[in-house]
Amino acid sequence: MHFAGSNEQLAALLGGHIDAGVISAVGMQEHFSSGRVQLLGVFDREENKLFPCAVPFPKQGYNVTMLISRGFVMPGGTPKEIVQVVADFMKRCTENKEWRDKMAETGQGTMYMGTAEYEALWDEMDKAVGPVLKEAKAEQK
Repeated sequence: MHFAGSNEQLAALLGGHIDAGVISAVGMQEHFSSGRVQLLGVFDREENKLFPCAVPFPKQGYNVTMLISRGFVMPGGTPKEIVQVVADFMKRCTENKEWRDKMAETGQGTMYMGTAEYEALWDEMDKAVGPVLKEAKAEQK
């Protein structure tokens, strides 16, 4: 079932309107700790140190992983020099020890990608997810 965002999905789950959901585990610690929500697994190949009881789905026999990607984007046609200045700044930010420590504390992995690498990642994700989205859209008609 599709929701406009994770808050709506969480409300439906906590309200007993749905039996399961795919929600980012980051920020859900209080719900796991209270027992209101049970974590069935993580969409990663490795265990998450914040959720040691959650076995990765591939280790449960389900070959599925899900990358949460956040990127910094600019309008098309932005001069390459400006894109490079911003990319260099973002790289320096992600290399900052305080920032990396805070990200690790909240269970979020970090990896800087330059423009070409990030475009390649999006192309790869589009190839993997695109057919599923097209099929879902066709079923909505």
